[in-house]
Amino acid sequence: MAESAKLKKIGREGFGIIDQWKGRKGSSAPHKPTPREAIDCNQAAKIHGGVVFTTQIQTKYAFVPRNKAIFK
Repeated sequence: MAESAKLKKIGREGFGIIDQWKGRKGSSAPHKPTPREAIDCNQAAKIHGGVVFTTQIQTKYAFVPRNKAIFK
């Protein structure tokens, strides 16, 4: 338990120094993301002016179970 308390103290002091160096006031609070609607890669590319590259190859072959005859 003593090690845990020492680590917490060191962490608080270290982040306090970083906050002072960066010019922030107070302690670093955890960031809460704002809820947003989920978008897919195509929508994201359109919004940000990007392009989507895919490596997926689509085939015209259908799955045939092994126990079924392909030709009759």
